Amino acid sequence: MRTIPVDRAVTTAACNYWREEGYSDVAVLFVSDAYGEGFQKLVVEACSRTGTNIVSFAYSTTDTFSFEAQMQRVANANLNVFLAVTLGISEASFILQKASEFGILGAGTSWMFADGIFGESLIAIDPELHADAHGSLYISQKLTSEEDAAWSRFTADWPSFDTAHVNIHLPDAWKLPPNFFKEDLQQSAMDIAALEYDAVAAAAIHACEVAPRGPLGRDFGERFIATKTNISFDGLTGKVGFDANGDRLNARVQLKNVLYTSGFDTPYLGVHEGGAWNWVGGSLAASGIVYNGGSRVTPSATDPPTDDGGGDEGVDVVTIVAVCVAVLCLASVAACVEWRRKQKKRLKLLCIERTLAPPVLTLAHDHTYHIFLSHKWPTGQAQVAVIRSMLMMMMPSVRVFLDVYDLKDVGSLEQYVSESALVLVFLSRGYFNSTNCLRESRDAVLKKKPLVLVHEHDSSRGGAPLAKFKSDCPEDLKPVFFDKERPICPWFTKPEYQLMSMVMISEALLLASPKYSSCEDLKCYLPYAATTVRDAKLGSTQACACYLAYLLMALVQARPHCLPRCWTRASVGTRAL
Repeated sequence: MRTIPVDRAVTTAACNYWREEGYSDVAVLFVSDAYGEGFQKLVVEACSRTGTNIVSFAYSTTDTFSFEAQMQRVANANLNVFLAVTLGISEASFILQKASEFGILGAGTSWMFADGIFGESLIAIDPELHADAHGSLYISQKLTSEEDAAWSRFTADWPSFDTAHVNIHLPDAWKLPPNFFKEDLQQSAMDIAALEYDAVAAAAIHACEVAPRGPLGRDFGERFIATKTNISFDGLTGKVGFDANGDRLNARVQLKNVLYTSGFDTPYLGVHEGGAWNWVGGSLAASGIVYNGGSRVTPSATDPPTDDGGGDEGVDVVTIVAVCVAVLCLASVAACVEWRRKQKKRLKLLCIERTLAPPVLTLAHDHTYHIFLSHKWPTGQAQVAVIRSMLMMMMPSVRVFLDVYDLKDVGSLEQYVSESALVLVFLSRGYFNSTNCLRESRDAVLKKKPLVLVHEHDSSRGGAPLAKFKSDCPEDLKPVFFDKERPICPWFTKPEYQLMSMVMISEALLLASPKYSSCEDLKCYLPYAATTVRDAKLGSTQACACYLAYLLMALVQARPHCLPRCWTRASVGTRAL
């Protein structure tokens, strides 16, 4: 039995949305693995019932050349509506980057992302893509909300629960801390925790039907698996029931906009339940939906065919020359754009101030990972996914431990900590109430692992004031975690501020590696990226002026004879910039 809705529910909802928009054709770009191929087949199956034609494009995450060739085919298909089936924000960022380069991202297009990624992690894409990616869509299972009656009753009863009544049934390693039920339940608990609660409730109801009374026999496990029951109850995530395959019935799917103006936001547009969409405001048009590029106009599914004219008038020499000149100009512009693209890609790499070059990553012989990301699942998962993605972009050879990608056995958490050079502790609400988080933290302290603390302060995204974390922290960890000498790295929503945090995290990572462990004053930077709050607040005019000044400096140093003699290298220096 699965309480989380299956992919079939998501694909059915997507096809019903496209039908409501009137889209005749949709391009599906999917990763060529079991998840991507299975999802693509379900999309084709669901859209065959709604009359939407699906044009499929598979891609590989390990072959950049074939991926670019596939993106060229996508661009040549003259389609404007796209579904990206990806695993991880790194793939999603790469797809958007290539879509921008091939001219299929922005006004006149509609991009949707499936739930192979966390919607919140889309904040990590290149800021230069924000304008065109603004208005993308994210479709995923809807779990619960504050408006649900069952959830409201549960949150009201939560403070009355007693850990003593629970702990008598749990082994020592899983006992709850005394203040576990004193924490307020926020949006974060509406996700995985609500599904887990309903799963336990379903299993308990099923167990009571398999063995309604008396002691459990040795064959209870086999009977539990083999027995088919018609379970149906009102859970925290809505009506819970299962079909003959154990898949959930009455699944709810939600559609969100991904917006980048005035910060990052993912407003809710509607929920799909019982085979139909229920839109905010009563209709799709009233939901406030925004399409890519910030457009409010529904894109057409395909581009109209080009009219070649068909006249037999002669073409004079002047026209031919004009066309040739135009082609040469376009070729020159394209070459400049390609050069700038390659420069931007290179400039995402972290550099060391002393060498002006990317760092060389090393690991001790007993280490497998450069960094271990310790976090509370419901309130910190999206943020650490962004941290992982950005670290891999800044240092391509870095090895990051993140449970959703690397955890094979939860009983081996301490082993994974041992194999990591640095432990990052992401402070989000409920971190110190998590048994596994405390296992990771205490083991890191016991083994004297280098630590970097990252603080989420935004309460709407699972954060809390630093004083709250200090009061919740167990006494044995306080002297280490909140030592006056230990800097705590803040985590912000805005990408330009996140870059500052990422530089701090990267410096801590390098200092924990053999090559840089003895460096007393290691400083890193991201070329052309803001590294201070003042830099991050530069307006577009100032940023443009700085960029032009850099180009001028480069030109003076490379071709001094092309400029007036009074413009010398001494008069245009790096310090002045």
